[in-house]
Parts: sequence; C-alpha cells; structure tokens
Amino acid sequence: MDFLRNFKLVVEFKGSKFHGWQIQSNVPTVQGEFIKVFDILLKGIDYKFYGCSRTDAGVHAINYVASLHLRNNLKFDDVEKFRKAINSLISRDIYVKKIEEVSPGFHARKSAKYKIYKYRVLKGFSPLRRGFVWEIAKDIDFAKLEEAAKLIVGKHDFSYFSLEEGECFIYESFWRKSGDEFHFYIKGNRFLWKMVRGLVGMMIRVATGKMKVGDFLKMLRKEKKENLIIAPPCGLYLLEVGY
Repeated sequence: MDFLRNFKLVVEFKGSKFHGWQIQSNVPTVQGEFIKVFDILLKGIDYKFYGCSRTDAGVHAINYVASLHLRNNLKFDDVEKFRKAINSLISRDIYVKKIEEVSPGFHARKSAKYKIYKYRVLKGFSPLRRGFVWEIAKDIDFAKLEEAAKLIVGKHDFSYFSLEEGECFIYESFWRKSGDEFHFYIKGNRFLWKMVRGLVGMMIRVATGKMKVGDFLKMLRKEKKENLIIAPPCGLYLLEVGY
C-alpha cells in the first residue's frame, strides 16, 4: 500500500495502567488507545501506525516516537489542530507533545539510530513517587554503581542480562545523583527484552554488596551466569530516540 503522507509523533505517557506500547487483545496498551482515537478522527482514511519500540507493562516514556502513515489526505487544516484533537480524546495518561510531517520513508522503528533510557532509583521510600521509582531500603555504594556502569560501554552480548539473546552497542552508560535518587542513563543502538532493567538490577546488587564488580564483568563476558535480578518497570523511562 502506498501512503501519501507521513507524520512523526512525539509522545509522553505514564505506563502504570498500560500493558506496554504494542496493541494486545483484552488489555489496555498505549498503541491501543491511539487506535481508538484514530478510528474516530481518521474514519474513512487508510492508515498504519508504528511505534519506535515495544515497552514492558508499567514502563514510562518522556519522548516516545511513533509514525503515522496515511493513504488519504488529512481532514484537518494543519497538524497542530490534529494534535489538539488527539489530546482531547485520548487517555489522560498519554499526551502528544509534537506532530510534524516527515518524508514517506521515515519509520519510527526502522529509522531509529539510537535510544536513550533513564532509570530512577530512590534510596528510601516515598508514597508520592511510588510507581515512578524503584525504592531501595539498603545503603547504595555510588562508586560501585559508577564502576559497573563504565563496563557496559561498547559492544557486548547482553544475553545474561536479558530474557533474549543478542549483541548491542552501548555508546554511553553512567549514573548521576539527584538528591535522594540515583539516575542511570544508557544510550545504545538497540536493546534486548528487559535488558536495561536487568542491568540496573544487577548493578544494584553490586552497589548493595550482594555481588562483586568482577562478577558483573564476568556476566558481560558470558563467563559466569548469576541469578538475574530484573528491576521493576516503574523506574524505567524512554528518554530519547535519535534518527
């Protein structure tokens, strides 16, 4: 099917109530919410709607990217009116921040060059931030977090940190302190299923004295397999997608 127009959407969403991005039967998803709205606003128009990646249930996004391919012309006078119309109908946990027309060849997933994720860890407890951070009661050694994060940079087979197999190239991997929170940032060309949460879970094991940095390195080299701790989805955010 040939499409006449193509639009890039930048979306923010709170993932707590959704079973991830990709549409599924009988459960709420972010893509599913968009489809409900598009079936109203784009009635009679053939379209395809793609996301930049799947997300796990409960994962949030600050700048998620999607592409909307239309076979017929858009009924609205301009994309800003279209953006406002979407936001007026869609779940309050989803917000379209920007829409722009792009070349027909642009594809939210296939055209992506890199993604950046952020993970928030809280030292302590906070009812107001619950659902948006991973709350850790134990002492966290920040120096060990930094040491482990540096090992991740480069090309590795992350099979021992994920629920699937494959190699990824990581451009950046580091932690930052922000008050009583620890924030992990990672930029890579691709990510395996639950890989970021697996890396965070094992780095926290290192930083709380449950595992040595050397054992973390052996996992990266696939020399030693540890019981994988996957951090909860509530602390993970898709921060940026690069094209």
